[in-house]
Amino acid sequence: IEKYKFKNFDNYLLVFVNGVLNKNFSDFEELKNHLSSYSFSDNETRKAMLKIYKDIGYIVDPHGAVGYLGLKKYLKENSDIQGIFLETAHPVKFLDIIEPVINTKIEFPIQIQEVINKSKEATLISEYEELKKFLLD
Repeated sequence: IEKYKFKNFDNYLLVFVNGVLNKNFSDFEELKNHLSSYSFSDNETRKAMLKIYKDIGYIVDPHGAVGYLGLKKYLKENSDIQGIFLETAHPVKFLDIIEPVINTKIEFPIQIQEVINKSKEATLISEYEELKKFLLD
């Protein structure tokens, strides 16, 4: 399980909760009443990856599989709503995990082939305003 720690909780509240959800949560205890979290074993994750692949032919990465499982559990507890799960990683990022699970060789798309051997460049951003400036400039 990956855990993310926001360096500035106020920025998290402002950007993700107050801005996106249009709610005003001033403290963590109040915010916790509106969040759900679940954890799943590696075996449960692998089973979900295989099920999704067998059922619809979609190759989901481990993080996506955990999101899928979390959504299924949440919907079981909240049957009056619908939901979606999203992921952003391409399966080639997790070849060593995914290929043995689905027993299929994953091909690199041309877009990834073109950049796979390039050197990585990173820009460290610690504040929301820095991110905003970076994206808009």
